[in-house]
Amino acid sequence: MSNPIDQHIIPKCHLKNFVDHNLPKNKGKRVWVFDKKDKIGRDQHIRSTLTSEHFYTVGDDDFSVETSLQQIEDKYSKVFYSKIKHKLPLSTEEHLYFCAFVASMLQRTVSQKENVEHMFDQILERLDEFEGETGKVSKAKREWLEKKKDAHSFSIIEMVPEMTKILMEMNIAFMCSQSKTCFITSDTPAFLFNSRLQFSPMHSPGLGQKHVELRMPLSTEISVCFSWINNVRGYLGFSKNEVDDWNRMTYGHSHKYFIVNSRNTKKVWFNRMPTDPLFIGRVLKHKVLSWYRRRKYVSRNR
Repeated sequence: MSNPIDQHIIPKCHLKNFVDHNLPKNKGKRVWVFDKKDKIGRDQHIRSTLTSEHFYTVGDDDFSVETSLQQIEDKYSKVFYSKIKHKLPLSTEEHLYFCAFVASMLQRTVSQKENVEHMFDQILERLDEFEGETGKVSKAKREWLEKKKDAHSFSIIEMVPEMTKILMEMNIAFMCSQSKTCFITSDTPAFLFNSRLQFSPMHSPGLGQKHVELRMPLSTEISVCFSWINNVRGYLGFSKNEVDDWNRMTYGHSHKYFIVNSRNTKKVWFNRMPTDPLFIGRVLKHKVLSWYRRRKYVSRNR
């Protein structure tokens, strides 16, 4: 692969598992890309879906990150089509390739690039304040501005190996749709979820947390879940409602776009909360307790 200027943010090996096979074959492999806000979709060839020029290029012409990602994709594709698609167990080597691919999918997205650059922006804001207070030009500011240009690419190089090691220690369960209901994907297909933090907006999920899960759709038929304490492994059947709720979370964690294998969407995907009675009971309990604690605090401080 020479000079890969137009780079896939979400790789073709992932997108092709969400192709609409009802479209005319002469149109090629196409998926339905929906805007998250207005929920309007268009069919688009996977070759031109979620790409950006020089998204991973270091400097002007260093394509090493893009090349490394392509190598990970190639290894994963073989594992998916030879084993996962047929619901077969993975060897140790295949397990490694699979975890590396999922780790890369966490790191390579637009939302992650924005997160990395936001950290640099905070440092640059502090340096601006320093210049305003002292009247001196900060040499460090120029250095940080240069580092910011390739910060995301370097973070991929540093983080993917470390995250791969963590994922290899976690339990893996493949969720398989048992109905005609299909999984959807997005521009941020891999995401972290911690049920214990649902009512703690000030805290974010992390891989080191006991109750965290890493979820990611792999195809219209199979999704994967990494966890520490959920003692679930192997290939498990998912009902229609379970697939719809998984899709609700995939949509919720998407950045700007979600991707479907047809022009049709479901209203249930756009619900902020699941319709499960047990969860609704937890929400009501949390609201009642929060109201009681606030009232108790106010009465103490009168």
